[in-house]
Amino acid sequence: LILFKEHEVKAVEQYLEEMALKGWILEDISLKFFIFKKSKPKKLKFTVDIFTDLKAGEYIEYCEARGWNYICETNNYLIFCTENDDITPIQTDEDILLNKLSNSMLKNISAQIIGTTYMMYTIYKVFFIVFS
Repeated sequence: LILFKEHEVKAVEQYLEEMALKGWILEDISLKFFIFKKSKPKKLKFTVDIFTDLKAGEYIEYCEARGWNYICETNNYLIFCTENDDITPIQTDEDILLNKLSNSMLKNISAQIIGTTYMMYTIYKVFFIVFS
């Protein structure tokens, strides 16, 4: 079970690279569980990219054309790998990366605030309106 936030993508990339060196290659993500397949140990480079645009298909094609192999996606994260050590990273502009990080974090925080507010309102209704 792997749960990670925007600021932890580099740690996830490192974890996936270490697992590949042990012979476990990420195949998919299902219900927040990383699913690995057994393989010969490989030196792979992984990238976890935050993607919030609606045109993920075009973006995946763009990355694959530049040598990255699409593996899977979860929430707003696309995961790619390559055997090429000298490949150009998907994200080379730090400003764009920071913008993506902040936008994604803002969306997550907003969703948590809305969810908490709704839960508190529901509890209020149950205890003070239904039982009165």
